[in-house]
This record gives sequence, structure tokens and C-alpha cells, in this order.
Amino acid sequence: MRHETNANSIKNTIWINPFKLKLFSPPPNWWWYSRLEKRIKIKIIKKFLEKIALGKLYYGGNWDLSAKQFKDTDWKKNVRSLKLNYEDYKKSSWYQFINSQIKKKGFYYYKKNKIKNIDELNEFFEKYLKKID
Repeated sequence: MRHETNANSIKNTIWINPFKLKLFSPPPNWWWYSRLEKRIKIKIIKKFLEKIALGKLYYGGNWDLSAKQFKDTDWKKNVRSLKLNYEDYKKSSWYQFINSQIKKKGFYYYKKNKIKNIDELNEFFEKYLKKID
């Protein structure tokens, strides 16, 4: 785990090595918030829902109660595939999946990053995902 603080930013960044994770549990309100967040286009409503779902009042709870083995998650399968094909990431199943989604729907969302074409996909893998140690 690596901790970074930007002097010009209020937020801190914690980098976690995904290869060392054993258990995973989604955030308490993620089951409903993630579905709504993608569909709602009005920014005011989106911000309001974000404060409810991710705010301190409602965001408490024990995440470990519903944790499952990290190796069984789709995320771990994607990371494992990337690790096996680290130098030639285009052979990874994750890259192939995102590429198929772009061809099928015209875009792919990773968190808040919208990837619309192959150039953006390559940039995403080279500048974002290859930072993972």
C-alpha cells in the first residue's frame, strides 16, 4: 500500500496492491447508488443522491460482514489477466472485454472515465492501469 498526498489538493490517494487483497465487499450503499448514478443525467439530483449514499450519515457499517474471497470477483479476474499479460496488455481478457463493449455500445465506463475509442482504451491501460505495482 502506498499513500500519496498532493500539496494542492485536500484529498489523499491511497494506492492498494490488488494482488495482495484477500476479501472484498462493496460499499454499503453501492447496490442501489451505482445503478442510479449511471442513469440520472440531472447534476443536482445526482449530487443529492451522492450525498445520501456516500455521506457520513449513511455510509457507516461493517463492510466485512458480507465480504467474499477477492479471488472470486470479476475485478480479480480482470487484474489477474492483466498481470499475466502485463507487457502486452492487449491480450488480456479485460482489454478484450472493454474493446468489445466499445464496439457494441460505442463506449465503456470505468468509474467516471468514459472510454469511447481504441486510442482512449490504450491510453487508459498505459497511463492508468499500468501504474498498479
